Amino acid sequence: MRLPIPEGTRRVDVMGFSAGSYSGLALHSVLGEFACFPGSIRVAAIAAPPELLRLATGERSVTLIHCLEDRLCVWKPPSMTELSYNMVLIEGTPFWSGRARHAYGHLLFTQLDEGLHHIDQLQILRPNVIPHGVRCEGLLRVLSWVSFVLPAQLKRTLSALLQAAGAGCQSLQDIEIECRDPPIESEQAFRIY
Repeated sequence: MRLPIPEGTRRVDVMGFSAGSYSGLALHSVLGEFACFPGSIRVAAIAAPPELLRLATGERSVTLIHCLEDRLCVWKPPSMTELSYNMVLIEGTPFWSGRARHAYGHLLFTQLDEGLHHIDQLQILRPNVIPHGVRCEGLLRVLSWVSFVLPAQLKRTLSALLQAAGAGCQSLQDIEIECRDPPIESEQAFRIY
């Protein structure tokens, strides 16, 4: 039975990771009783009893994200189609997921297609599945090993890119760089520059 509230609807989006997946699905079971609370549920590292995994979704979108190699939240669905939820399953062991293979809460904020993915392919096709700090680590390590003198324009460019990376920019190729010098026309002109 759905109970209407005369004042209209209030969208409620819920995210939960690990024990929060239990909370998110429990909230789904409560909110599902009210027609006035549409929204979405996105949970990862599934740690919920089977009865919460078999609820009807109604108007609410429910997405389960789970790394099959997770050692703390051990769960595998019986099949991709048995549950009425959108499922994103990840096979393989990400190098950044820790010894327990449980450090993937950031995937709640990453747009992933429904289905079974292998982590090696996923990291190539969707680099943002790799935590931001891990993606920047190599560049920062290389920069710490070298010393060199850069022309002023390259210093400005590098500074703008590092500031954007430090601010969490996911697409450094789109950063606007101020260019005060005329463009370099040839390889020979670049060597002189």
